Amino acid sequence: MKFRTERDATLAVPKPIIPSPQVNMRAGEVPRDKYGNVVLKLPVKGL
Repeated sequence: MKFRTERDATLAVPKPIIPSPQVNMRAGEVPRDKYGNVVLKLPVKGL
């Protein structure tokens, strides 16, 4: 466990995983803004 925790701390976040949590947390529903437009927010810093 210690080895994996230390190793994982040095790895970067995989790029494909960044957009997926926002959709998956909403049970597959795509987030929308107040006007009903589909919106996916991506963090720009660190990409």
